Amino acid sequence: MARHRLGNPMRGEARRALRKRLRKQDPDFRPPPPATPREARREMLLMAAAFCAVIALGALAIGSGIL
Repeated sequence: MARHRLGNPMRGEARRALRKRLRKQDPDFRPPPPATPREARREMLLMAAAFCAVIALGALAIGSGIL
């Protein structure tokens, strides 16, 4: 089954226009390489840990009567 890609804002003309504008500003511009699966997984785990920490601190604050 094909992936639904209509929600992707950086397709075709928009991506080419952005790259053209960036080349005008800085001719030596090179986009950063895509993240490796290991880096993406690490970033996802860090974001999940930060989210859990915020939830835990909020629950602690509510439980202790601060909020």
